[in-house]
Amino acid sequence: MQKATFSGDKQIIFIDSDMPETEDDKLVIRVRACGISSQEKTAYLDGQHKAGKEIAGTIHHQNSSLNFSNGDRVAVYSPLHRQPSISNFIKAHPKSDSIEYPHGFAENIILSEEDIIPIPDAVEMDTAVLLLDTFGTPSHGLRMANAENAKSACVIGCGLRGLSSIFLLKAWGVENIIAIGNHPFRLRKAHEMGVDIVDYSTTDAVEYVNTFIGGADIIVFTPDAGFPFESSKKLLKKDGVIVVLLHSKEDDGYDLWKDESVKTIVAWYFTKEDYLKNIEMYLNGQLDGCRSFISHKFPLEKLQEACDKYYFGQCMKVIVEP
Repeated sequence: MQKATFSGDKQIIFIDSDMPETEDDKLVIRVRACGISSQEKTAYLDGQHKAGKEIAGTIHHQNSSLNFSNGDRVAVYSPLHRQPSISNFIKAHPKSDSIEYPHGFAENIILSEEDIIPIPDAVEMDTAVLLLDTFGTPSHGLRMANAENAKSACVIGCGLRGLSSIFLLKAWGVENIIAIGNHPFRLRKAHEMGVDIVDYSTTDAVEYVNTFIGGADIIVFTPDAGFPFESSKKLLKKDGVIVVLLHSKEDDGYDLWKDESVKTIVAWYFTKEDYLKNIEMYLNGQLDGCRSFISHKFPLEKLQEACDKYYFGQCMKVIVEP
C-alpha cells in the first residue's frame, strides 16, 4: 500500500509499505477521505512527520471481538485529542511511527476502536471529514455558549473556523451576524453566506457593531485573525460571552484567554457527542449547503499540489482521497 510523509521544506515522500496487521484491540481502516489540516503546516514546512488526522473510511479488517464489522463506515476521532498540544507533539516526535498519530495520507491505517465513530450511509465521506475539525471545534464552543438562544453574534476571523461558526449560527437561527476580518477572499466568502462584513483595516469595527446591532450576545474570536482581544470585548453586550477558538490547548496561549472581566469560553477540540450532533444536523437539513466548504479534492498522488493549494492558495477545505 502507499502512504505519504511530510519531509520538511514543502516536500512529500511517498512510501510503499506492507498492509498494517491488526492487534487484538485495533482495526485496519481503508481511508476514503482525509482533510488537510492547518495544524500540520509546520510539519510540512519544517519537519519530517507523517500527517493526516481528519479521516473517514471503511473498516477493512478487525478482530471479531470488537464492536464493528468489515465494511462499516467510520470517522476517526483523532487520538491526538489526548495530547495537550498537537504542534508540540509533532515537535517531540519528529519521525514518529506511534499509533498516536493516525497518518491519514495513506491507503490504510490502524487505530484503536475507541478512536472511531460510526457514520450513516447517507453521509458522504468528504462531508464526514468536514464535520470533524472544521465544524467540530466551533460547534463545541458555540454549544457551550448556548448559541441557539442568541439574537446577535460577531465572528472575528473568516478562516474555516470562522466561516463554519457563521454557518452554525445561521443554522441555529441567530438573526444578526457580523463577520470581522481583513482578508478579502475570506470576507467575500462570509458575505456570500448572507452576513454583514467589516474590514477592520479600513473600518472601525467597534463603532460599526455597536451602532448597527448594539453589541453582540456572542463573539467568536479566532486569534490568528489579527484583531485585538481587548477590542473584541468592546463588541460584547453586558451579559454576552466570547467563544475563543484555538488550534490546541497550548499553542495559542490557552490560559491567556481566561479573562475574568468577561465570560469567556475556550474551545480547542470537540467531543464525540458534538460530532454525532453535527451528523444529526446534517441529516435533518440544518447544514444544507455545508459541502460548498469543500473547494478542492485531490488523489493521494497529488498530495503535494493539494498541500500547496491549501497552505498557500485561496481556497476552502481541501480533501485528499487515497
